[in-house]
Amino acid sequence: MPLLTEIEYVLDISETVRFYSTPEIPIHHISAILLSHFTTTKIPLLEDNIDLNIRYRQQLKMNYISFANNVIDLTTSYLISLHDLENTTGITNVIIPGYYRHDAVSKLGLIYYREAAVIFDEKNDPKMRQLEIALLIGRSITYQFFRNCISNSWSYMWLNHGLTTLLALDAIDENFPEFHIKDLFVVQTLQESLRFDDDFIMKPLISDMKSPETELLSASYYLKAPSILRMLQHMLSSYVFEKGIKIYLSRNPVLEEPIDSFWTAMQSVYDASALNHRIYESSVKQLMDAWTKQQHYPIVEVTFDSHVTVSAENMNSTNEEKWWIPYTTVTNRNDKPDFSLLLIHFDLRFLSVGDDIFLPDKVETNWTIINVQQIGYYRVFYDESILNLIREYLFMHEHINKIHVLNRAQIIDDAFYFFMKNKISLRAFLELTEYLRKEKNFIAWYPMFKSLEYMSTFFHYRHSSYMKTSMMRTVNDLFVLINDDSSFSLNYLKDSLKEEISRWACVLGSSECKAEANSKLKTHLKEKNIILPWWKKWTYCNGLMIADNNTWFSALLHIDYTERSNYKIFEYLTCSENFLFIRHYIDFIESSETMNDTAKDYSQILIFHSIIARHAKNDTMLDYLLANLHKIPRYFYSKIYCLNSSKNLFIY
Repeated sequence: MPLLTEIEYVLDISETVRFYSTPEIPIHHISAILLSHFTTTKIPLLEDNIDLNIRYRQQLKMNYISFANNVIDLTTSYLISLHDLENTTGITNVIIPGYYRHDAVSKLGLIYYREAAVIFDEKNDPKMRQLEIALLIGRSITYQFFRNCISNSWSYMWLNHGLTTLLALDAIDENFPEFHIKDLFVVQTLQESLRFDDDFIMKPLISDMKSPETELLSASYYLKAPSILRMLQHMLSSYVFEKGIKIYLSRNPVLEEPIDSFWTAMQSVYDASALNHRIYESSVKQLMDAWTKQQHYPIVEVTFDSHVTVSAENMNSTNEEKWWIPYTTVTNRNDKPDFSLLLIHFDLRFLSVGDDIFLPDKVETNWTIINVQQIGYYRVFYDESILNLIREYLFMHEHINKIHVLNRAQIIDDAFYFFMKNKISLRAFLELTEYLRKEKNFIAWYPMFKSLEYMSTFFHYRHSSYMKTSMMRTVNDLFVLINDDSSFSLNYLKDSLKEEISRWACVLGSSECKAEANSKLKTHLKEKNIILPWWKKWTYCNGLMIADNNTWFSALLHIDYTERSNYKIFEYLTCSENFLFIRHYIDFIESSETMNDTAKDYSQILIFHSIIARHAKNDTMLDYLLANLHKIPRYFYSKIYCLNSSKNLFIY
């Protein structure tokens, strides 16, 4: 616990230290740490009775943790001022070098951070690392405000985790709007939860938990919980949700189960609001029962005759809780479709599994998009005629941003899901994704990148050529567009988009991508300019694929002279598609006099494994490798390692 008073020294022999009294907490939330030679930074907050301390080793340069300090300050101040949350005992943030078990651990009044997880080097780290740091710190600090609601029951830990995630998103979005953290949450967390919440992989949020470790590591705990609570937030309105959280935090969790306390708090605020006519006779608890006690999610289907039906995906449950599905629609009946959530809670309707309704507008000329900004935890199936209307609308450049970016992302994510389920054709899916050639928003592209990851192993087979070629054209068109656009100003999301588009353009075989990488590599080798760390693999590996004799040997000498200690970079030279270069490379490492034995052995292992992974399908290359196994250190022949290598023969 933080100090209540300063240390009192008695005759320079003994000392008295008074701490705040510790409230009743479970044993697993008790933590202590002894620090020596640590620097302490105190940050003044809005409340005079709160101490915010940040402690780190004296040798750590302040500029490496200046961003972390800023996040700690702004996040704590935001939570106190906006939510009027009480935290009278203060928080001590400790940055620990070499701490490896977790990136962050939040205990009562004390937060440990792994040093490598929170330092930011402006010269060597990508901008998006700041977002990762902010989210890690935001969750850890927000958790401190829930310590009075800590329950001995592990079964309800999902609730606190979900709430801390949402409050952390609020704090980060308020102080760092350029991160677009709430939009990223939808495509990275909510959509990922839908992918896992299939084929009985995920448990219901409320279930009997026999193994705390299994539950805490489950996807439902980290992905589904905040996704479901975000939906509740939009169902009830942000005002009701935030005020309900405040009441929930002020109650004594010992008197009732945490989940019951939470529903009661939300119900009391909702009943006093002007929105209580929308749920009719149902309570907030009944509204959420199916979402928290059943597996999977509903599916809303829209057909060309304006018919909307609701079904439940992969249902295998005897539970009889009614699904209350938030149903929102937008059409292009007007020139400017309204995707705003500002007043969405006033127009919200609810559907249940088995409902059949008809849209007010015919879809022959106007499209209708369901689930505005994907506030609901469900998928939407559009038949191919409606997908074609949406595709034609998006193909008009001036229309792209008229459909909210989250709905553009949702349409791609759901379309790929239903394509994999054989509910829409390959042609319809590929035609829809063609609009992405002009899409410059990373959020909209994110589900497509996930789809490419899913399909990547399939692309190694010949019968994937049609799909692979189509995807390569779409990715390559945007790659060329971005590289030719001098006005493409880089920011957090555009940096990520350019990095991912460049990666996938080369992976899919774009000649323009390899040529661009080769050009940058030649410039680097000639002018000795610095390549940013996160671009190094892309530049070297893809540039060397088509490198001539001079470029490849220049790269070899440059790496051997300047980056000898970086074993990983030696792998990049194996990217060449020229058999003679690869053969020379193996001989070079074997005969190298500039490496010690350990470095030589380690490099040989990395290089040999990388060559197998990349070139084993080349019969000439494979014959040469098998004939030169004697050049590889003996301990490389362990059965496990050879087994792993042999598996790679089939997937690379």
